[in-house]
Amino acid sequence: MIQIRIKKHSSQSLQLKLGFPSVSFLQKKNNYGMDMYLFLPPTLGVNKHNYSSGDFYKSLKSYIRLSTPSVDFNSCTDGESDFWKQLTDDISQARLLPDRKAQNKLISIIKHHAVVVKESIQLEIKRILLIRNYEEQTVEIEVFVLGYYAIREIQKKIFAHIAQLNLSEKVTMATRFADEYQSLMTERFMFELMNGLPEEDEIATPVKSKLDKLVLDEMKYRKKMKYPSVANNNKVVESVLHREGRLKRYIESVLFLTINTRKEGVFYEQFFLSLAAGLAMIFATSVVFATQMIFDALTLQFFIILVISYMFKDRIKEQTRMFFDKRRRKSFFDFRTIISSQENPKIGVVKEGFGFESQKYIPPEIKAAREKIRATEIPEEWMEDKVILYKTKISINKSSGLKAFRGISQILRFDISPFTTKMDDHEKEIFIKAKKHLTRHVVNHVYHLNLILRFYEGKQITYRFYKLICDKRGIKRINYCDADVV
Repeated sequence: MIQIRIKKHSSQSLQLKLGFPSVSFLQKKNNYGMDMYLFLPPTLGVNKHNYSSGDFYKSLKSYIRLSTPSVDFNSCTDGESDFWKQLTDDISQARLLPDRKAQNKLISIIKHHAVVVKESIQLEIKRILLIRNYEEQTVEIEVFVLGYYAIREIQKKIFAHIAQLNLSEKVTMATRFADEYQSLMTERFMFELMNGLPEEDEIATPVKSKLDKLVLDEMKYRKKMKYPSVANNNKVVESVLHREGRLKRYIESVLFLTINTRKEGVFYEQFFLSLAAGLAMIFATSVVFATQMIFDALTLQFFIILVISYMFKDRIKEQTRMFFDKRRRKSFFDFRTIISSQENPKIGVVKEGFGFESQKYIPPEIKAAREKIRATEIPEEWMEDKVILYKTKISINKSSGLKAFRGISQILRFDISPFTTKMDDHEKEIFIKAKKHLTRHVVNHVYHLNLILRFYEGKQITYRFYKLICDKRGIKRINYCDADVV
């Protein structure tokens, strides 16, 4: 089943993360798809004439990578679990390879191990935050802290063992980078955990003190190991954040895939352009032949008709080109991306398409959903909305290289600043009725951008509905809407 997560990435952009499962052993490939309908209020003045396909793709960033494998947190805390035994076996097998291959394999194993442990810790923190009973949550946090210390001790021993093998300087540095990365990521997750705890001091203080100690222990450890990522003042804090980003990119590069993006339907596009030019030339040539049969060559009448025919020729060519281009867009996507890695030359294919959708072509179920999720709009008012349709289709082939991963993730980051710049000022004054008089209040002037997502997984279709509450400064929040349309 497709995993869907949407969140506010920055004040001017939203992030949509899609997880596509890898192919089961019974199938050769899996096909997935998504249609994203974005309904824009007519007051923004956005249309196909001032917001082109090029503008859309400039606002969209798409990342494709492998999905991090999921390992139970309790398995990570037990040094005798299959997870750690598998890691030990992988290290032993890598040492049997020739020096260069052994080095690359060990670095890959170190990176892979680090991202799996990080994912396990992150999922455990999210599970704890979902617990509403404080006493139960407190117990789980105490168990988590003990488990985390156990994981770090096991990790440090394994990293030290790899470093003692003296295979190469690169392998030794990879273990240090992974160790520092794990420490910094944990510090980042502690912020997430602390922010999710109750605000009452008498309740949260005992728990937070244990989490504070965990973070301080990691800082002391990084200082002891002479890692350049201990924050003491503002200047160092800036460099620590930069260091964290570099480490994150280095370690998580094990999840990166090679992508090769090309415009789709280029051959057919050139063929249709040639056909349009040929049809226009047939018209112009026919006029010339017919004129020569009536008038003598090089007469004024012949010259005038020849000029007029070429004027019509250019218009015929342009109109024919536009006609074929519309037909091409219905049959082809805008771009086609081939996903591959060093071990697998073709893991899958991703296709993307964009356009403004006319109201008459919007499917009935999408219209029904849009009507149900309206908040303060007048009924049928949304029919004046401008509708952006972004569609993507992904095919994942059966591959042995995907067995160690959950599948493929596609991360879409969409910048809405071209829309917010056209909004009115974010503050407006309104009157509020008091007991016997009126008072003035400044309130936010917000716009609702309605987002409807339709997902395809084989023959199964699912929907998600969201409202982007925005003002001139950007996205204020993203609300999930419940609209039962299927």
